[in-house]
Amino acid sequence: ARRVGDGDVVTASLTGWREFDEVSAELAETSRRLADARAQIAELDAARRQFFAWISHDLRTPLAGMRAMAEALEDGTAAEPGLYIATIRTKVDTINKMVDDLFQLSKLQTGSLELCCEPVVLRDLVSDAVADVQAIAAGRGIRIVDDGIDGHVVWADPREITRAIGNLLSNAVRHAPDESTITVRAVGDDAMLVLSVVDQGEGVSSEDLGSIFDIGWRADTARTSDRDDSARTGAGLGLAIVRGIVEAHGGTIRAQRTAAGFQLDLELPTAAAG
Repeated sequence: ARRVGDGDVVTASLTGWREFDEVSAELAETSRRLADARAQIAELDAARRQFFAWISHDLRTPLAGMRAMAEALEDGTAAEPGLYIATIRTKVDTINKMVDDLFQLSKLQTGSLELCCEPVVLRDLVSDAVADVQAIAAGRGIRIVDDGIDGHVVWADPREITRAIGNLLSNAVRHAPDESTITVRAVGDDAMLVLSVVDQGEGVSSEDLGSIFDIGWRADTARTSDRDDSARTGAGLGLAIVRGIVEAHGGTIRAQRTAAGFQLDLELPTAAAG
């Protein structure tokens, strides 16, 4: 028992006394579980430190640029003041979105997100989400098409589910090849609806499919983009937020590689529970 308290992993010993042997076996199993728990805590702590390093970098980079441009404007050395001001405004919007994502993630993790669910026409949700990314997609020649989304109704909080779909589309636009097509597809029945967003990018490796919804997860080189646009969501927050929103609705999310491309599926209820 002292060794278990000190953090050792012990093995069961046989004494010939049933009661002592049972206690020994229980202590051995307890020490193993405690060791597993300590390893998991260490892994989560490492991920937390890495996440804060990433988010600090993602905040520091636009702030440094804004400071340099502000100093140039103040000194009167900016060649195109109007362009500098517009760029600063864009960077402010990027930071605001990142802070908003952090706040949203905090609510999801603490269970303080309050949903106002109602029957919502899927077409309306998708149209609103597409409108937010349409300009960026069009600028790269990316078409966003739909398949089978008419005639479906989901039981959801319109604002939150629109945000989730928007994050999926932002992710797809960010990683889809130029001049390609993103498909938003829906298949459902009286209980559940599956909404899929399919882009024609390379996707992530099979071993990473279960990790892309983790907080702070960063894509490998196949899903990394050097573009600095408003579709960027920061240090691995966008898909983590999608998972939190979908699970708060009683749904699920999954990723898969298909012949058509990289596919993200949201499974949502079509009627109120109970």
